Order: sequence, then structure tokens, then C-alpha cells
Amino acid sequence: MIVIDYYETTPGERDRWHPGDRCQVLGEGLEHYTLTADMMDGSVMLIDARGRLHGREPYRKLIPVKTSDAVFHAAQTLSQELAAIPGLPLAPAVVGADPTDYLADHFRAYLERAASGPRRCVIVGMNPSPHGMAQNGVPFGDTRVARRILAPFPALQPDACGPFPDIAGPGVAGPDGVALPVRGLAYARGEESGHRLWGLLDQLCGGLDAALSRCLVINYCPLVFLDSEGRNVALGAWPRRAEPVRALEDACDAWLRAVCDIVRAEHVVGVGMYATGALERALSGSAGPSFSTIRHPSPLAGSAQSWASAATPVLALALGVP
Repeated sequence: MIVIDYYETTPGERDRWHPGDRCQVLGEGLEHYTLTADMMDGSVMLIDARGRLHGREPYRKLIPVKTSDAVFHAAQTLSQELAAIPGLPLAPAVVGADPTDYLADHFRAYLERAASGPRRCVIVGMNPSPHGMAQNGVPFGDTRVARRILAPFPALQPDACGPFPDIAGPGVAGPDGVALPVRGLAYARGEESGHRLWGLLDQLCGGLDAALSRCLVINYCPLVFLDSEGRNVALGAWPRRAEPVRALEDACDAWLRAVCDIVRAEHVVGVGMYATGALERALSGSAGPSFSTIRHPSPLAGSAQSWASAATPVLALALGVP
């Protein structure tokens, strides 16, 4: 039996189905299908990207769900695919963890705000920081910003949730094999890259709420990788020709395309060289969104002022603000 997880309808008509709307089939990866009606028996046919009939179901099977739930389901699919790749992580990393999984409630709450409907712009980082998303489930999640974004959710506040599973694994030098303690919104250390990025989005859009209504910030890869001393290992440290890396990129490319499709993004911004390369690989040659790049907001890249000056015209254009 084909079970429809969600379908995309004409804006403003989420309770109606129209020929040409797109859907995703639950449990069958991230591929989208076009819906067409068979007027002879009232069923709905699913046509894949190559024009082939995938199957058919009665109209009543088509149940729309929230955009945020569709993105979350795509993230779950990616998480499962990455977990099944043999050979991950590669040295020097000894452990990898997925905050979209172990902080699923935080990540889903973030999506309820940042992916509540179509978004003009998707901003893509490389993968989570140990001091940002790995702690609170919010991409580029400086604790101060994450607290503001997740403030509408009382159950996620420091006095209401926890403890959280620490990131641990064999080969870690820390006590009990713990590479990174996870503290949620109670985490005390800031994350300067996230502070810079979200601060500029706040400024350009005239407030954090307005920024969340215009753009969705995600990571290309949801996994944080740590070495035996608990230090961050960047994806770019691994040779792309390695089989586990190719498999990871294939899965993450599909995730990126799926998210852009779900939120109907018009423009995608890559943060840093690695993320920009991923955009070029995943989106080039398609009829999808246009894309551009900004430098990573890391303090290693220079002062906050110089970074913001260079990033402002690119982000303003992508966001559609003056």
C-alpha cells in the first residue's frame, strides 16, 4: 500500500488537492512525485521524476501535513541513511552524533518557527558546531539566540527538560568516554559564528521573528564529528574520494534538494566554501533555486564588522529586503 506522507498544494488551499501538486511517499526516501487524477475511477496517480507511474491511491489517502513536519521527516530519513553508512566517521574523528535525533524535540520546535510554510531563502552551513546546534538543536545555535527562538516552548526550557545524552564513544580520552557533554539551553558557552549570522539576519529583517518568516537555516550534514580529545572535526578534513564520504554527500545532496523543494526556496546561500561547493554540486543543472555564497562567520575569518559588511548585500538580496 502507498501511504502519502504529505503533498504540496496551491498556497492558501492546504485542504485541497490539485493536479500537478507534489507529494512524498512515506518510507521511500526523499524523492518527490507529481500527482495526477484518473477521471475514470477517481484515483490519484503518482508520477516520478522520469515520468513513470509509481502507483495510485484513492483521493482520501492524500492528507496534507505542515511544512515543518515535512522537513522534519526529511531530516529523519537523512539521519537513518547516514547511520547506515559503513566507515563513518573517518579519522581523525572517533565519534559522530546527530542533534536532529538526540535533540529531536528542540530541532522540531525550531522547524515549527523557521519552516512553518514556504520560505524565500534557505541558508546552508556545513555541519553542527559542538557549542551550537550540538547543544540545542538550532542550526548556528548560539545559546543566546537559541533561547530566543525556542522561547515559545516551555517544555524545552532549562528548568523543564534534561538531562541529555552526552556524546560519547570508544577511543575518547575523556572520563567515561564522553567527548562532549550536552546541556541544552542551559549551555553556558556562546557560539560566535551563530551569534554573528543570526544577529545579521535579525538586523536585516527588522527582528528575529521576521527573519524566521523569511529564511530557513539548515546544515548540509546534520552530524557533529569529534576527535579523541573532543575537538571538532570538519567535513572538509576528509578526502572526497573515500567511499563513506561519497555516500554521505549523496545522502546530504538529496536532503538539500528535498528541503529546497518542500519550502519552495527561491534562493539558497552557502555559508563558507564547503557548503557552497555542496550547493553547486546538488543544485547545478536543475530548475531549482538560484544560489550564492558568503564567508563563514567564524572569528577566524576576521572581525564581525568586516564579515557583516561583506555578507550584507548577499543576504539582503536573498532575503528580499532593502
